[in-house]
Amino acid sequence: RPGTPSGASGLFRVQETLTESRALPRERHVYPEGVFRRKQTDVSVDHFAARVRLLNAELDKTREAAVERTRLLNTKASFVVVAAGVIGSASSVGVQEADSGLIWLIPFALTFLTVLAATITLWPRRLQVGGGREMVTEWRVSELTEESLEDHILEVKASEIESRDAQYKTGARWTRVAFVLLLLSLVSVVTVATLDALPAASPAPAVSPSPSPTP
Repeated sequence: RPGTPSGASGLFRVQETLTESRALPRERHVYPEGVFRRKQTDVSVDHFAARVRLLNAELDKTREAAVERTRLLNTKASFVVVAAGVIGSASSVGVQEADSGLIWLIPFALTFLTVLAATITLWPRRLQVGGGREMVTEWRVSELTEESLEDHILEVKASEIESRDAQYKTGARWTRVAFVLLLLSLVSVVTVATLDALPAASPAPAVSPSPSPTP
């Protein structure tokens, strides 16, 4: 520019260059389409197979725990049946007696209900899952990949555990009822036996001899 020192002209050129660079539009970085889609859907899709294997191992432990809980529950129900059988034997002896047979029907009926509740717990039920032969026949020759098959087995294990947990909740409810009935039958047997023994234990009133008539 005329009339300006050389140093000032250099300064003006630097300012004009900065102004023009600010006016230029900035180019946005374009991500590949596949990367953007994966970030939108699932950021950890690369670890899918590892998560499926980890869940499979954890479900094996959970299934073993569910089987153990069912076994312990069946043991408790079997104990209730044996104890109820002992109480029922004592009640049946009292029922056969003619004098106090009716009152012995109370513990006998409670014992019958106890065995019935425990039998519901021990009743065999079918798991709502596919069998081993069905799985082998259906998936031995298939177009699924190894990861997809492991995912399917994961769902099968989860369904089996859900079925076992549902059966355990039903069995635990009926076992609790059986224990309450067993306690009631035991209390009724002791009470009825005590009431039945009281008249026999009380002494008979003394009868005074009647005076003999005089001739």
